[in-house]
Order: sequence, then C-alpha cells, then structure tokens
Amino acid sequence: MDNGIVQPYRDGTQTPFHGNIIYYGQHATATCCRKCIEVWHGILRGRELIAEEVDYLAELLRAYVTFKLPEISERG
Repeated sequence: MDNGIVQPYRDGTQTPFHGNIIYYGQHATATCCRKCIEVWHGILRGRELIAEEVDYLAELLRAYVTFKLPEISERG
C-alpha cells in the first residue's frame, strides 16, 4: 500500500561509522540518515528533500571537512 511516505532504502544504516572523512563528517554533523536529519535539523522524514535542504546539509558537511582537513593533513 502506497501511503505517500518516502522511505529511503536502508535509512539509518547506510552510512558506515568509519572509513573516510565524509562518513565521519556525516555522523559529526548529523547528516548520516533521515532520522538524524529530522532530530537534529528539524527536517521531517517521509518526503523528498528540497534543493535548499540539500544545499544546507551539504554546506554543513563541507564546513566539517574544511575544519578537520588541516588536522588530517598534519598527521600525514
């Protein structure tokens, strides 16, 4: 039955907890899944994200990477 609610495949389990700076960043900024996005950013689940929301979430991740990259580079 189609109730009109968008349910992304594997939502809440698709972002690993380790592996690269993007994964770490997604968890650090609560952009790893729709549940975290809803809880931490107030963007409700059950619908497709609009362009402004995607841009906002991408900017959070970009800011995290920009902040952490010097630290990672220093460790070599």
